[in-house]
Amino acid sequence: MSRLVFKAVGIGAVVGLLLITGYLVLQYGAGDQQPVEFQGQNLSIEVGELAGRDGNIAAILNQDGRAAVAVPGDSLDLSDYKVVELNFGVMPKDASIMLIWQPLGQSMTHVDVPWHGEQNLVVSMLAEKQWKGTPGILALMVNGSPGSRFELESVVLKPAQLWNHFGEVFSQWYGDNYWEHHSVNINTGVRSGYAKLLPLPAIMVLLVLSLLTYLLLLRKRQEFSVDWRIIGAIVFIHWLALDLIWQYQLGMRSLQTFDKLAGLAQEQKIAVTDDADYKSMAEAISTLDIKPEEKIILVGKDQFRGMRIAYFIYPENVYFRRNSARLSIVDKVLPGDLVITVGEPASRFNPRNSSLTLPEGDRLQVSPLADFDEQPLVRSGTVQVFRVR
Repeated sequence: MSRLVFKAVGIGAVVGLLLITGYLVLQYGAGDQQPVEFQGQNLSIEVGELAGRDGNIAAILNQDGRAAVAVPGDSLDLSDYKVVELNFGVMPKDASIMLIWQPLGQSMTHVDVPWHGEQNLVVSMLAEKQWKGTPGILALMVNGSPGSRFELESVVLKPAQLWNHFGEVFSQWYGDNYWEHHSVNINTGVRSGYAKLLPLPAIMVLLVLSLLTYLLLLRKRQEFSVDWRIIGAIVFIHWLALDLIWQYQLGMRSLQTFDKLAGLAQEQKIAVTDDADYKSMAEAISTLDIKPEEKIILVGKDQFRGMRIAYFIYPENVYFRRNSARLSIVDKVLPGDLVITVGEPASRFNPRNSSLTLPEGDRLQVSPLADFDEQPLVRSGTVQVFRVR
């Protein structure tokens, strides 16, 4: 019995791998371009302070703990280069890294790059649908302690080979996959926004192939009695393989949460998360001498940022309507009310006549109060605060 089980699973796995290989090649291709290498002396510092250009390019992180290195990739088609190799020199121990790009005529996009102190880091962009076209902006953003120094030796863009596909799938299944907003409701086993092959459909394909192999082996032996114990064993093996992936990811994420937040008070926890910027922004808004009868109206289509900012402004009189950039959330906007535009670069303020025109056509007479930059290389706009006149 056990021999038949492992024979069916083994043959099913081999056939499944062949099918998956064909799928990956057809879906993502296998490039034949030559790698393009950008040495440190060919790079430039866009954010932070240039600290040296002796082979490597070196920068000092600014007072916000950020530095950005621009890569001159405006003559390339990103879709031809699905692998990015980063070669570092000195790096801050607490550094976090983002790869930022903006194809001509499109919005800016970024991905977080998992980094654990490696001098050489390979980043696969195979699953990034926006990684295509000629980049108007291609940059590496480093976040860390203000005043820290980091060095970048080179950036190499490489075409994807067949082994890159399997390496990417393995890293997505067993690599560092952090908690996301949807993690409270669903667990795909990978970062779903970047996944090129989810574990569940892959394991299901292997399961079906193993069951078909078992039936074919019975036919070859001229046996027509199905042993349900063998069926159960085949299903159990594949279920266990799938569950181990999920359990591994859950355990790794739990360890990451413990390492980052254990022993911290609530205020300290917020300070080390993405909510830190939203909270400091809301605290600054709350100091603007807001009277109880005055409303704070958030306008924008960026639901997540709008909801987070509104959360931290409460218990002030906040209005935010999801899925809308209009002011129809209130019956009337009165003088003295605050209007906060969230991630709306199309919002236009005309200083000549003090009018604010929003994307949906609403127009108000306002006075500007504050302008909060949110990583301008990453975010498509800023959070702006106006008082209605």
